[in-house]
Amino acid sequence: MPADMTVTARRLMTLFMVVFLFVSGWLVYWQVFWRGSSQGQAVAVAYDQRQCVAANVPQRGSIYDRNGVLLAYSVKDPSAPCGWARHYTDPAFSPVLGYYDPTGYGITGLELAYNTRLSGGLTSTAAPTPVSQQGIGAGVQAILTNAEHQPRYGDDLYLTLDKTVQDQVYAHFNDTPPSGICTYPVGTVGQPGSIIVEDPQTGAITAMVSYPTFNADLLVNHHLVNPGSANGETLGQRYFQQLLTDPNKPLLNRAIQTAVVPGSTFKMMTLIAGFDSGVLTPQTGFDKADASTYTVDGHSFVTNNLPDLPDSAFPVDLIHLFAYSDNVAYARAAVMVGKSTWLDYAARFGMSYGDQIHTLPFDLPVIPSWVYQPQFQQQWNQDNVLFADTGYGQGRLLVSPLMDTVMIAAIGADGVIHPPHLRLKFVAHGVAATSVPNDPLPAPRRVMSVQTAREVQQAMRAVVSYGTGSLSPRASSSPVLEGGKTGTGDLGFPLPDTQTWWSSLAPVAVDENGVATGKTPRYAVIIQKDRAGEGFCQSTIALTLYEQVLLPDLVASGG
Repeated sequence: MPADMTVTARRLMTLFMVVFLFVSGWLVYWQVFWRGSSQGQAVAVAYDQRQCVAANVPQRGSIYDRNGVLLAYSVKDPSAPCGWARHYTDPAFSPVLGYYDPTGYGITGLELAYNTRLSGGLTSTAAPTPVSQQGIGAGVQAILTNAEHQPRYGDDLYLTLDKTVQDQVYAHFNDTPPSGICTYPVGTVGQPGSIIVEDPQTGAITAMVSYPTFNADLLVNHHLVNPGSANGETLGQRYFQQLLTDPNKPLLNRAIQTAVVPGSTFKMMTLIAGFDSGVLTPQTGFDKADASTYTVDGHSFVTNNLPDLPDSAFPVDLIHLFAYSDNVAYARAAVMVGKSTWLDYAARFGMSYGDQIHTLPFDLPVIPSWVYQPQFQQQWNQDNVLFADTGYGQGRLLVSPLMDTVMIAAIGADGVIHPPHLRLKFVAHGVAATSVPNDPLPAPRRVMSVQTAREVQQAMRAVVSYGTGSLSPRASSSPVLEGGKTGTGDLGFPLPDTQTWWSSLAPVAVDENGVATGKTPRYAVIIQKDRAGEGFCQSTIALTLYEQVLLPDLVASGG
C-alpha cells in the first residue's frame, strides 16, 4: 500500500475511534447521570426498571443497633424489583430508619441519609447523585464493574440506638400514672408524640421513638394482595394508603419533624440566660406581690401556680419558683434579663427567631425551632408583652423534641453541647464490626458555664423533690436521682388541649440544695405528647425507664 494511503487510513481510523469514544461517553453520561438528575427528570419514587439488571444490583448494606442487633437487611427475591427484597425487623425503629423502596414509594429516613454508602456507591438502585459530587469516572467505573458481573456490596451501618432501650421506651409509651396521681382527661391515652433518650456526655441517641409508628417491612412488600387479580395491587400499596389517611400521621418522625409550644420546660432558657449572664442568681427573690402578678406595657400576667405559702415564706427564690412553675416570676425574670441577652442564649442552642434561621446538625433533617417566626417580628419589637410571655414558655415559641433534648443534655454535660447523632460507624461487607473503631464524636461546643449548668440542675432536682414533679410516687426518694421539668404548652383551650412535656436528667450532679451528689448525668429523657394533659402526668414514664431500663445499677446499689 502506498505511504500516503497508509497515512490516510490511519487518520480515518483515529477519527473513527475519537467519534466512537465521544458518542459512547455521551451515552454513558446521559444514561447514568442526566436521566437521573433533577434536570433530566425529577428524582422521585420510581425509576426506569429497564436499567435494573438483577445480576448487577449490589446487595444493600444492613443496618444494626449499637450492639450488632440486625434492624434492616436485603435478601435475594426473584419476585421483588431488581431481585432484592428489603426487610425490617422492628416497627419501633421505622420512623427513624425510614424505608428503601426505589421502585415504589421512594427512600426516606436513615435509608436516604446514608443511601450512597448503603447502596455501595452509584448503582441502578441508588438515588442518583449529582455529577458534581460523583464525577463521570464513578459512572464509567460502575458500568465496567457491572460488565464484569462482580458481586458488589454496600457498607453496613451501625447506629447509636439500642434495640433493648428502644423497645422498652415504645412498650412504656402509653403507660398511665398510678391512680390518684394524675387523672387523664378522656381521650388523652394513646396520643401522638415522641420520646428521646440521649447520653448527654457524648450526644449519642440511645432511643428515638415516634408514636404511632408504622411497619416498614409491610410498606415495602411488593407481593400482590390478590395474586392473579387484574388490578395488581400490592400489600405495600394498600398499607401505604391506610397510612396516608391516618389522622395521627404515623409516617411522621415526631421527634424531629414537629415543633410545638414547649410550656414551662422553656423556663430553663430564662434560667440559663439569667444565671450565665450574671443578671440573676439562684438566690434572686420575689416578694408575694411580684411573684403573684406582673403588669408590663399594659398587659397583666396572673398565672403564678404558687402553693398556699404563708407570707413569712417570702421572698421566694428562683429555684423554688422554678419548682412551683411560677409563670409570673419567670415573665418578670425574662424582662430583667433583656431581649438581646435572652435571644443570644436561645441562638446558642440553635433556636431561630425572625429572619435569623438556625438548624440543628443531625443525621436527619430537623424542623427549625422558633422563638418567634418572621411574621411576628413587629409584635416582638413593639413592647415586652410577647417577650414576657416567652420567658415562661408560651408566646410564639415552637420547639422540636430534639431541640429540647439538646438543651437538657447541655445542662447535664456541664454546659457543653455534644451534638446529637445516630451514626456509630460504617463497616465494609465481610469485615468484623469489632475491628472497626467508632466514628470520632462530633466536636463539642460550650454554651454556658459549669456553674450555670449545675445551678439549673439544682432547679430541676427541686422540681422532683418538692415541686410539680414530686406528685409522682417514689420520684423524690428514687436512687436514680432524677431532675426534670414539667411543661404544659397552652393552645388556648382548656385541658386536654395542650402540648404535654416532661424533660429530665438522671442522675443529677447536685441536689435541690446545690450539694454535689458525686454523680454524672448519664441519660436525658424527653417526653412530648399532643393534648395529653398536664406535663407531670408523663413523669412516671420517665421514672420507670430510669429505674428499670437505663439505671438499674443505681436502683440495685441504692444509689
